Amino acid sequence: MGYGIQHYMLTTKHVLVQAKELPELFMTNGEELKLWRMLRRLTTKVHTELDESYVDRAQKIQAYQIGHDAVVLEREVREIQVLHGEEVRQRLPLELLERQPSRVFKMIRGEIFR
Repeated sequence: MGYGIQHYMLTTKHVLVQAKELPELFMTNGEELKLWRMLRRLTTKVHTELDESYVDRAQKIQAYQIGHDAVVLEREVREIQVLHGEEVRQRLPLELLERQPSRVFKMIRGEIFR
């Protein structure tokens, strides 16, 4: 995946057992994990872009990449963006992920497989 651990990092046993790829150990936020698992239901070819190549140094997830599409969690504006290249195709309020995750899943799926 192109990621490594330079020194060490802490995680929980639950996250360690559930993780299939190294960047998943970084996902401590429930929203990040929920989005990751949704996207993994769509395809196993989800690439996680971190702001650092060493997971123990990373501060945030830049995007979840699926081919030419990306799903970005913008915490500052409390929204999820679905992009195709540079074009923003869909903006979803982050609250919708908390209240109606199945609706968010359907909307993201619709944009990615458009």
